[in-house]
Amino acid sequence: MGRLIAIVSVLLMSSAISLVTARFQSRRLFIQSDRLSDKAHELDTDWRRLQLERAELVRNARIDGIARSDLKMVNVTPGSIIYIAEGLKPGDPDVAVPPAVQAPKPQAAGRRPARPGAARSGATRSSAAQASSGAAARKPRAGGHQ
Repeated sequence: MGRLIAIVSVLLMSSAISLVTARFQSRRLFIQSDRLSDKAHELDTDWRRLQLERAELVRNARIDGIARSDLKMVNVTPGSIIYIAEGLKPGDPDVAVPPAVQAPKPQAAGRRPARPGAARSGATRSSAAQASSGAAARKPRAGGHQ
């Protein structure tokens, strides 16, 4: 009987120690989980702040302002473009701006450029008169097409 009491008391003590150990580990894991949750929240906040900062840094108006103030950059005008041809040196008289880059010649006020084939269409009225009269008053073309 004394041996049975000793065995039961050893089992009871080991059960109590394992219970204390389990609770201690549970508390330690809870604290670690709480710290990791706080860290995750802090990282999420940093991520959002960095996203806002990045959006501000890549904003076109800011880049344009820095380019103009710090780097002294200006908008390019067609007259300020220099074309370099292969084999030519600066100051050569053969260096010129290609005609495709030159500004188009201004047209007379109120005139529209002629349409290709308008002269052979057989129309007797001007294009301005046709536009003001509406679609119902248009005369058919020589081929019968409208």
